[in-house]
Amino acid sequence: MAEYGKIFHLMFQPFSYTQHSTGAIYVSICNLPRSERNKPENIIYLGFLSGPKEAGLERINHYLAPIVDEFLELWKGWRVPKTHRWPDGLDIKVALIVGSSDIPATRKLFIHKSAVMKCHRYKKCSTYSREYKKTHYETIINEQYAHEWLRCFSKPSREAHFKELGVRWSELLCLPYMDPIRFAVVDPMHCLFLGVAKWIIKSIFINQNKLNMEQLQTA
Repeated sequence: MAEYGKIFHLMFQPFSYTQHSTGAIYVSICNLPRSERNKPENIIYLGFLSGPKEAGLERINHYLAPIVDEFLELWKGWRVPKTHRWPDGLDIKVALIVGSSDIPATRKLFIHKSAVMKCHRYKKCSTYSREYKKTHYETIINEQYAHEWLRCFSKPSREAHFKELGVRWSELLCLPYMDPIRFAVVDPMHCLFLGVAKWIIKSIFINQNKLNMEQLQTA
């Protein structure tokens, strides 16, 4: 049985001079070469969030639910009909293995909180937050807290739970293999393609003499 991995993408800003958030939910196939996987003809479109405002923390789960149902079926296994390479067909399993989106969308997809959380692996808030706590918990406890949030039946109780623990429910947790910590890529568009990481290294570490060019050389 062949195994196929998918990269999950969400949200984009279609206009340059106005605020209109449009959400496109689509996946690319990790098994394809990098030169091929993100070509328009190889992208699989899953859904569309029309805007003009971004879908809220809870509303986005309604968009994800039918998509997750399809991924559950693909995880059980699926028979691909006759193809040029596989004339007798092929049994495959498909898994969603990476989520690629900006930081706000990643928080919505992968149960995370806001910027006051130093790290989504631990229950520790930034020092400038009144919610600062030193206690930490194992990654697996995230899912337990997410289920507790789901069992809160009023908006105030959910907000209180979310404020205390920094975790909420996401439909992606229905996938048996889902790890909301390891599967989330931190904002690759801004950090890599738009050069934010490069700007940080240059403006902070190099210009302020924290590092020199020799120290930045890799083997």
